[in-house]
Amino acid sequence: MVSVMYKSMKNKILYFILLMFCSLAVAKDDLPLPPDMQPIPVTAAIDLSDANAMLTYFAEQHYQLPLAKPPIVPPILTKNLPENFHALPHQAATTGFIQLLLPNILAVNDQLKRVRQALLAIKHAGGPKIAAETAWLKKISFHYQLGAVDINKMLLHIDAIPVGMVLAQAIDESGWGTSRFARQGDALFGEHSPKGWPYYMTTAHGRIKVASYDTVYQGVAAYIYNLNTQASYASFRQLRATLSPSAAASGYQLVAGLRHYSAHGWDYVNDLRALINHHHLDSYDDAELQSHDWQWIEFSR
Repeated sequence: MVSVMYKSMKNKILYFILLMFCSLAVAKDDLPLPPDMQPIPVTAAIDLSDANAMLTYFAEQHYQLPLAKPPIVPPILTKNLPENFHALPHQAATTGFIQLLLPNILAVNDQLKRVRQALLAIKHAGGPKIAAETAWLKKISFHYQLGAVDINKMLLHIDAIPVGMVLAQAIDESGWGTSRFARQGDALFGEHSPKGWPYYMTTAHGRIKVASYDTVYQGVAAYIYNLNTQASYASFRQLRATLSPSAAASGYQLVAGLRHYSAHGWDYVNDLRALINHHHLDSYDDAELQSHDWQWIEFSR
């Protein structure tokens, strides 16, 4: 019992030292912004002809699945999807889609984690200490449609999404990257175009506008912002907050909060869980980016 108490005390001391360090970093450096507010700049991209060329490039970068231990992923972001995923052999298509999407998910989640870390640092400091922190809190709260600044409420909305869950929804909604919306609009999650969003594609009958994006990374950021803001997913956010303090919540657990994402309700949730189980998607939750020295790839169209 004494050793357990000592370990707990030691962990708490280390935690508060980290928070103090974060507070200093927040005061010293620019405060971080979410990826949908401040996306990673697109630099000169490596041109690839198709999905086969992508698999060759990944192999040259020693990026293959299953990931080695520790699970490190190269920082390769994607401007668009190749047109010919459907032409690859089944196993190559499924592996290649996960490889393409994984760095983009990790990049978006990393940015959200930095924002959350800054929020926690300000909270444990007893509130904002400088004008820049006050202005930043107001900006973030407004962006997440939360009204007056309430850090506890902000923390409920500003958090990462389990990688396995993001992969499962992208697979289900885009047909492993083969849908027209995915191939032509980098729209992997079937999101309706929000009011005022200028880029969209329409369904065959023209009645529904599906949001399109400049990059796959931007589409992932918009999807996660949607889950973190829309009232329909309040149960998802509450479930995430309930599970996360004890251990990192898995995608399999959190998809229970997505009953309203699809008209199919619980059948949709069960489909996502089946994908997560069959393809071991939650195994990617511990993956980390090798660095933030971003590389971009682009496919010929």
